[in-house]
Amino acid sequence: MSGSPESRNKSQYQLARIRYARHTNEPPAQSSDEYRSTLSVGLQKSQEDFDKTMATLSGGALGVSFAFLKDIIGQRPVNLVGLLVGAWACWAVSAAIVLISYFTSHKAFRQAITQLDDGQEPGGWVNTVTVVLNWASALLFPVGVFSMIAFIWLNLGV
Repeated sequence: MSGSPESRNKSQYQLARIRYARHTNEPPAQSSDEYRSTLSVGLQKSQEDFDKTMATLSGGALGVSFAFLKDIIGQRPVNLVGLLVGAWACWAVSAAIVLISYFTSHKAFRQAITQLDDGQEPGGWVNTVTVVLNWASALLFPVGVFSMIAFIWLNLGV
């Protein structure tokens, strides 16, 4: 995360105040512009965290599954290899999509800033592509998990 420690602490403080206000039904003690700015910072942080989490989970799942195949299955005959390959493909594509989403997300932010500066409503195809990529990544990961569970179940006779 970029920025000085003071700005990070201020953002964390603002987010904590929003959470507090939400749970106590008290309005946040800031102007609507400040509140909107705080929400924008929170949204960007949430997006960054989502991307990092999906990349970590997909990459980790690939690594764990390779170790599982080598150490647990070993020399046993393997059935329904398509489930294993499907899981690997889902996780690899999910990780690749996250990388593309990093790029489109930055481009969407730049485009929104330009649109606001020009007095236009922010949005457009780059934003739509980013949303679609995020959903695709979020959906592919659990499909890979279910495929791997089915592969393990059928090969170990659990």
